[in-house]
Amino acid sequence: MLRSLKLAMSYSLSLLLIFVSGCGSGGSSVSSYQPTGQSAKDALTTALDAWKSGRAAPGTIATGKPTLEVLDSVWGSGRKLKEFQIGDETVSPDNPTRFKVKLTFADGPTTADVEYVVFGKDPIHVCHEKDYQKMTGQ
Repeated sequence: MLRSLKLAMSYSLSLLLIFVSGCGSGGSSVSSYQPTGQSAKDALTTALDAWKSGRAAPGTIATGKPTLEVLDSVWGSGRKLKEFQIGDETVSPDNPTRFKVKLTFADGPTTADVEYVVFGKDPIHVCHEKDYQKMTGQ
């Protein structure tokens, strides 16, 4: 019984040390959870290409690794995307990457200048700015 108690304590202590060593400053900054500039732009391009090619709704786009998770209420409302132009990128070490995008629709008001927020590593999240604000309570 004493032997199993020592073994259990040793195991618990080992887990605690692994957990504590993983909680240090290495890799826990906001920027460590952000895709690089090109990866972020590629994710946004893939999402918008899916919309443009006729995908009915946003959601999970399995393109291999990493997976994309898209949140876009405009797309989800049934709007048809005809063209898009990705513009300037805004990068901040404490905030997700943002891109200005001009959307051209096949229906209704024909153009919109919007911003998309891209964050995460796997999955990478691509969010219309208004949906991101709702999600984060901003």
